[in-house]
Amino acid sequence: MLKDSADTISAKFRLIAVLGVLLFSCLCAFRGITITPLDDHEAYVSVTAREMIANHEYAIPTMNGEPRIKKPPLQYWLVVGASKITGSIDEFTTRLPSALAAILTTAVIIYFVNRWLGFTTAVLSAMMWSTSMAFLRYAQNGRAEIALTFFTALSLLAFFDFANANTRKQQVTMALVFWISFALANLAKGPVPFLFVIPPMLLYAQINKQWNLFAKMLPLAGPVLFLAIILPWPIIIIKTLPNWAAVWKDQSIDRFVTDSKSRSIFFYLPEMVALTAPWIGFVIASLIAPFLKQWIEKRKLILFLWLWFVLGFAFMSFCGGKRRHYILPVIPPIIILCAIVFKEILFERLNTTAAFTRNFFLSHFIIISVGLVACLLIAYRSNSEFFKPMLLICIIAAVSLTAAVLFYRRDNRIAFCAVIFIGYALSIGLLLSKILNVSDEFIPLKKSAMHLRDTIPSQNNLAAYKFVPASLVYYFGRPILCADDPNTASEYYNRGDYLLVDPKYKLDTSNFTILEHFDYFKKINKKAIPADLFHKPVPNQSVHK
Repeated sequence: MLKDSADTISAKFRLIAVLGVLLFSCLCAFRGITITPLDDHEAYVSVTAREMIANHEYAIPTMNGEPRIKKPPLQYWLVVGASKITGSIDEFTTRLPSALAAILTTAVIIYFVNRWLGFTTAVLSAMMWSTSMAFLRYAQNGRAEIALTFFTALSLLAFFDFANANTRKQQVTMALVFWISFALANLAKGPVPFLFVIPPMLLYAQINKQWNLFAKMLPLAGPVLFLAIILPWPIIIIKTLPNWAAVWKDQSIDRFVTDSKSRSIFFYLPEMVALTAPWIGFVIASLIAPFLKQWIEKRKLILFLWLWFVLGFAFMSFCGGKRRHYILPVIPPIIILCAIVFKEILFERLNTTAAFTRNFFLSHFIIISVGLVACLLIAYRSNSEFFKPMLLICIIAAVSLTAAVLFYRRDNRIAFCAVIFIGYALSIGLLLSKILNVSDEFIPLKKSAMHLRDTIPSQNNLAAYKFVPASLVYYFGRPILCADDPNTASEYYNRGDYLLVDPKYKLDTSNFTILEHFDYFKKINKKAIPADLFHKPVPNQSVHK
């Protein structure tokens, strides 16, 4: 289609290279996948899947006994399915679907980019995706974003392949792939995929004057297949839950349009830099690629990828609810664009010189080195616990960059790329697991929850005042009652339930008997948060005053 004529590589080498890339992607995805406890978002998924199995109810998701229909059920079903293999629902099982979805995204990038741009660009795209902060951070997170990213990427890549297909058989195949993956994207986190998928398709057709494309995309069978996949679940919800409209509005629509954490429309700019790290230098070049004459032969693909990224990024920037991971579905196209630029600079040099290539990578390495040294000095001067892991990251980076420079001087470009990718994967992986790991905040909560699980008899209930963290429910192992007001809290206490109170909610506990005080129940923003456990004493029961 758009392949480079020089990209002639033997089939045997291709197979070995693809297996190597997928193995590398697997290692990146499963690196330390169970080291950290589940955060609250992951716990929502895990507890909901656990309650599906316990209640034998797979259509109506519940979290801590309450209906949870703010998101479609695909991620819960995937965790339930994974539990049939692993035998339990734990950290590994909760995160397994995301890890597999990230690896599958690597696979579809290799497949489609190889068809359009050749094998070298395909491998570069897959390796840059596997070493991006987006991949390394969220392949090990149990929330639905990576599944959404995979199905969104598959649907849009299939659409472009359909739009440029040479045979009707290929068109039909890609149309089927599009409709199925688009439906599954909506089952993962609908209706958000409409914002990511439909606008770039429409604008691409308008720019290229190809409106007849949609008449060929199985205009009857495709939508029927799409609706057959996505409609059964909401129909069951409507028939089963009398207040389904209010619950949906409260849990999904209101949060998407108006978020309690109001954020600027520029919120995603630094987040995009973080998620595309360490390839931000290539991102800048990629954003201007559609407007450069040297890309004329690849203009259609580059423009499509550009529209996918820019339109999705713009739509999310103007939405009310903003979270870092919401823009994950627009990371694959910008990474593919980065790989196109990477290949041009390092391998093709049709429009660049050797001096430009040398200076570009040298600048890239200098910026990374200066940033790492600055972080190391800050950690050292503050006597931070992060000094040792930061020192190790700097050593890995120094060795990798030195080796890369030596391979570049010998014009061994394959070894140059391999050293860079491995060095980046090790450095960012260590950075995430030792320094930027937000799940560290949930370690105290995990310990506290497991202590409560061992302390409170199975026949007794635990109630929490005002707020019940999802991770507390997960590690406690059973539902926790929520006392929304002082009267309910008193009712639970007086009937013999255990009552957990965060002092910040200022509940009058003067008439309650404290059973245990936690100085460090959980951690929020690096601050220790205490809690008190109350229980009405019974005869011959010892209590702690």
